[in-house]
Amino acid sequence: MAGLCEGGNEPPGSFKAKSEHEDTDIIAINIAAQIGVELEPRDIDRSHRVGKKGERPRAVIVKFVSYKKRREMFQNKRKLKNSGKRFEKI
Repeated sequence: MAGLCEGGNEPPGSFKAKSEHEDTDIIAINIAAQIGVELEPRDIDRSHRVGKKGERPRAVIVKFVSYKKRREMFQNKRKLKNSGKRFEKI
C-alpha cells in the first residue's frame, strides 16, 4: 500500500501523521474498510513500512494469512481510484 502518511493510527479516511509510533495492521484494516472489505487483525500475518524515512511516505507491506482475503482486497482496490492511495502485488 502506498500514499499513506506515516506516524499514527488514523481513523478510516484520515492518513495524517500523528506520532512516531504506528500500527501498520490498523492502517491496513482502515484501508480495507474504505473499500468495503472486512479485515481483522487475525487476517494479517505481518505488516510493516519499507524503505528509508524521507520526504515521501514509505509504503506499507502486508502479508495476509489467507489468499482469500488478499484476493478480496485486490478485487476491491478500484474503489481507491483518485484517492492518492494504491496497492500493488509484490
